[in-house]
Amino acid sequence: MKNTAAIKKRRAKKKGNNESKKKQEQKVQKVAKVRPPDVFFYARVSSADQDESRQVQAALERGVQQKNIYIEKASGASFDRPVLQKLLKILQHGDTLIIQDLDRFGRRFVEGMVEWFKLKVKGIRTVVLDMPMLGMEFDADSDEDLLAQGFLMFKWIMAELEYRANKRRQSQGIASAQARGVRFGRPELPTPEGYEECYQRYIR
Repeated sequence: MKNTAAIKKRRAKKKGNNESKKKQEQKVQKVAKVRPPDVFFYARVSSADQDESRQVQAALERGVQQKNIYIEKASGASFDRPVLQKLLKILQHGDTLIIQDLDRFGRRFVEGMVEWFKLKVKGIRTVVLDMPMLGMEFDADSDEDLLAQGFLMFKWIMAELEYRANKRRQSQGIASAQARGVRFGRPELPTPEGYEECYQRYIR
């Protein structure tokens, strides 16, 4: 009986050691996934027919690697954009995110500020290239620069106001065209010969 108890004890100890070793290996693998800090660029245009080459060129001139340039063709009204969300998940502490202008990141004031300061909390350096009032570069990680933070808010308010104005102009243009008899969508196709006769026969 004593031998059996001793054997069970040794097996339990060995199992515990194996589990502890496995956990240590998992921790090592997790740490190994943390890469050195890198520089990323996010470029966005609102539609498929718009050209993002100016933004891409700016990224390349900054020395950003091609694989780290993320291009998206989507409206800035929502932050739920596949490419942006993929990039935000990739970014980690110590990385730098560069964009051409704030409205490339997004056009909504509240959502924009929330996402921007999430990056700050995560320890990601953010650089906007087109900030003439603050020089060619703007580092939003400068907590001491309250003027910069205020200007950041002002720029995003202006971006959303511009978005709203564009939407109003678009709606007014559509309403005006409809009032003049302009029809939108696919053009009507002519009714095939004999259609009515076939239709009446079908519904009987």
